Amino acid sequence: MSGQYGVWVEGLVREVAAGVGVPDFVFKPEEVDRGRARREVGDALLWIGHQLVVVSIKSRDPGVGADTPQRRDSWMGKHVKKAVNQINGTVRTLKSPPSGLVLRSERGVAVPWDPDLVHQISGVVVVDHPDPWEYVPDTTTATIPTVVFAAEDWHLLHTHFWSTASVVEYVTWRTRSGLPPLPLAGERDVIASAHLAEADLPRGTGFEVTPGAWERTRNDRPEIFFGTNPDDRYARVIDAMIAGAAEVDPLYTNVTSATDYLHIVEFLDRIPPLVRVRVGMAVLKKCESVGQSGGFDAMISLPGPGLLVVLADDSDRDERAKRIQSLAMARHTQLAEATDIAGLTTLGIATEPAPSPGRSHDFVLIRADFPLEDDERLRRDELFGTLPDVVPEAARAQFGGSHSGVTSGEV
Repeated sequence: MSGQYGVWVEGLVREVAAGVGVPDFVFKPEEVDRGRARREVGDALLWIGHQLVVVSIKSRDPGVGADTPQRRDSWMGKHVKKAVNQINGTVRTLKSPPSGLVLRSERGVAVPWDPDLVHQISGVVVVDHPDPWEYVPDTTTATIPTVVFAAEDWHLLHTHFWSTASVVEYVTWRTRSGLPPLPLAGERDVIASAHLAEADLPRGTGFEVTPGAWERTRNDRPEIFFGTNPDDRYARVIDAMIAGAAEVDPLYTNVTSATDYLHIVEFLDRIPPLVRVRVGMAVLKKCESVGQSGGFDAMISLPGPGLLVVLADDSDRDERAKRIQSLAMARHTQLAEATDIAGLTTLGIATEPAPSPGRSHDFVLIRADFPLEDDERLRRDELFGTLPDVVPEAARAQFGGSHSGVTSGEV
């Protein structure tokens, strides 16, 4: 790492992940005591739920002059190996952390580190080099599944997938995909080939990475890529909800800890991109309707992580917050009964109608079972009505969080 240029690149890599993705899941390096030494816990960590990506960054200052191919390969080999060793060391530290280790996100939220929460760890080496093309990296010394990306591919991943959760899912898949080592700066062809396989081949079928697949697919099959349809902008509605969670007022929510807060953001960030579009369009429709006619109206959806209940309400905030808590609890218990599942997560969000000069969001997160007595169930259904048919009958007995239907209905 070459002085100030390397420090700048490290900050830029985290900035891309936090600015294009979600800053709540991008964590800054922390220094910890290991024996007589002070060690840094990664150049960056992407941590969401049970998945962790340890990032090590290596940069070659372009001001030092051009390299021959031989010098380039020598620099790459040396620094990729060093980065892999750093990832190995970070993983050892995180698996046996010093007491009281706290990670701080790019949002500024301090989160206690608990190694028991993480079940999948992947490594990423980000190489910033003026000439990364054609170099095939070697990560055989890595103790966890690890991949090497050129800096431009790291940026592409975040601008293409839009969310930290999607990037982490991709990295987790990529490091375990069984693909042979590939030349740097060609990740876009991997993305395009994977999208084509998902669209055209039976699930579970293997595929090959075709050079030039990105450009050909962008020209011939642009609908495969998220962000190419004008309606895709409605996915930003979910981004607004995530930003609202960061500014949540504790008076109007049941969020009591950083862990609860991260569960809310994770729920929203794990909604798949195309499902975000449908949910975003439905939410805006509700908000605009209430903005025109007054009162309140709600919709429910199963966008992937669990049950989402959204309330548009022009009442005062105290009344709105109470209404979303009651409505979310009603729908949560109704769906749990209808599907006979345990561990259902429900996220309730109340928002002002549109247009509104200063939109605010209130949240309720429910992650427990609440069995009701017959009389309680009767009163609930009298107050809120029966559960709208958000889950097809065939899926009710085996709901696993993948249904993407959106159902609207009055409260």
